[in-house]
Amino acid sequence: MSRARVSVGATGALLAILVGAPLPADAQEVGRVTIEGRGGLSFPAGDLAKLSDLGPAFGGGLAIWFHPNFALKGDVDVGILDRAEDETGEFRTASMDLLHLSGGFEVAFDRWGDQSQPLDFRLNVAAGSTNLNADESELGAEFEQSSFTLSGGVTIGYDLGRVTLFASGRFYWILVDEEDLDAFLVNPTLTPALDAVFSVPVAAGLRVSL
Repeated sequence: MSRARVSVGATGALLAILVGAPLPADAQEVGRVTIEGRGGLSFPAGDLAKLSDLGPAFGGGLAIWFHPNFALKGDVDVGILDRAEDETGEFRTASMDLLHLSGGFEVAFDRWGDQSQPLDFRLNVAAGSTNLNADESELGAEFEQSSFTLSGGVTIGYDLGRVTLFASGRFYWILVDEEDLDAFLVNPTLTPALDAVFSVPVAAGLRVSL
């Protein structure tokens, strides 16, 4: 939770400095750069939900706009998943950390609409890698593995000038190696197949145009 307090404090300080600053007239020109930070919750989905529970999420991104509507986008997301419980209320796993690194494209749909309206709507698609790190638990031994990942996301924001406040959701499809996960589990025959592993961070944050 200390990491959450640090993130919230840093976000607040950055917003206090930047909010209200005028947006340059050429902010939408080709070659501009935007950076963003966000925080919220990470939801395990699919088979990952059988191993862990939701926990805090933090992330950031950088976009380089090669067209008023299109950008190259890099993202980092961290999910700190909690221990899950079975039907009896007993813990089944240890906590699990996810580190998502991805790169792809972002589309800004607001550029096709009213240039004076403050709402900001964006979609992105990307590919990259997820590092999954689990502590030793009743379910299995300590485990760390990186897997290829596909992702997509949607962002809805409110433009304040140089700063945009937004809410976002991302979907990570982690293409795990089942043999590696079998090595993690104490008794794979007692656990359903783990071949559909997803992570869904939902967050709020701010974006700054440089």
